[in-house]
Amino acid sequence: MRGFAVPLLLIVVVLLGGFAFYFFSTNSRENIKGVSTSIAEQSVPGVMVSVIAGSPAWDLVEYVCASAEDCLVSLSSGKRLSTVSGGATELREIKVSYSDDWKGFSYLKLYVRPSGLGAGRSFHVVTAGDVLGTVVEGDTVLIPLDQVSAGFYRSATFSDR
Repeated sequence: MRGFAVPLLLIVVVLLGGFAFYFFSTNSRENIKGVSTSIAEQSVPGVMVSVIAGSPAWDLVEYVCASAEDCLVSLSSGKRLSTVSGGATELREIKVSYSDDWKGFSYLKLYVRPSGLGAGRSFHVVTAGDVLGTVVEGDTVLIPLDQVSAGFYRSATFSDR
């Protein structure tokens, strides 16, 4: 009886070891679909925006505008693109990809606002990022689209801390 159990146990151990190796090698951070923190890996022009939030809920709001003056008329001036929402985080990076639909516009306007349960907090710009010509006006960032259409850049970091 013992002669039969030892080979069976050895086979089970080898199979479990192989499964564990496969599982951990294919589920590493670099292989997670939809997430990439390496700017060199980005093939589509655009910007990476970062949010640091103690707030339980926030929205990153994106607009495009014909000019800097048009962007600064109000928070809701320009053509609204999208809103990305999130919760408390030490660092959340959001990729904003350039689109040919943005032709005819000069600036990408970004700001982060609290939403829902986080309504008592406000977000400010910590860094403007690496895009030449970026304008920070209060808690709003204006990014020149002629720069964004040509490459991928690390852009603004917003925080409520």
